[in-house]
Amino acid sequence: MALADLQDLVNDLIRDEGTEISVTQRDRAIELARFQYSRNRPRRLTETLTADANGKLPFPVAWEDGFSEFTYAALGDIDPVLSVIETQAGQSIKTERSLNEGDNVEVVYTALHMADGVTYTISTVDQQAVASWAAAALLGQLATKHAGDEDSTIQTDAVNQQTQSQRYSSRSKALQAQYYELLGIKPGKPKPAFAVADMDLKTSRGRSRIWHSGKYR
Repeated sequence: MALADLQDLVNDLIRDEGTEISVTQRDRAIELARFQYSRNRPRRLTETLTADANGKLPFPVAWEDGFSEFTYAALGDIDPVLSVIETQAGQSIKTERSLNEGDNVEVVYTALHMADGVTYTISTVDQQAVASWAAAALLGQLATKHAGDEDSTIQTDAVNQQTQSQRYSSRSKALQAQYYELLGIKPGKPKPAFAVADMDLKTSRGRSRIWHSGKYR
């Protein structure tokens, strides 16, 4: 499977709303889904880190600040505890024991999944789940957009707009629930990662509407 396959799956889920969603907006939603999937099912990578002349270890190649964590470390028969600390020079890896130059420490750490034209790491069996999250993000934004289109001076149109907004919202929630179900996750009250997505959608009257963390601008 590749990124194009994931894009096709998302297209299938939002096909009826294709004219309201651009390719850029779809791809942005896929990025949000990639981050959400990485939080629930992170990559676990193995790498050998070599201590420098000061006995310091470099960060792994795919390390992502604020996301990655060490889950295992080994120096020969010793399992040193590694932690990330903040210093004046930036982040640094702290070890519970001193290292000599050239010491090799084998580590396992978590990393974000990749989904671009070169590298694609999302599991084939989880493709549908990731597509569902992306589509849920898009439909959630459409629900917000149409909720603001209600014209109180025309009661019939107002009812139609409200119904359309509710329909989008219902589909969005169903797809989000499908994501968790497909991954076998039982969240309590999950907070959607797509709540801060900037879809830059227009209202049905052609006005610009930018969504930022629950407020219009």
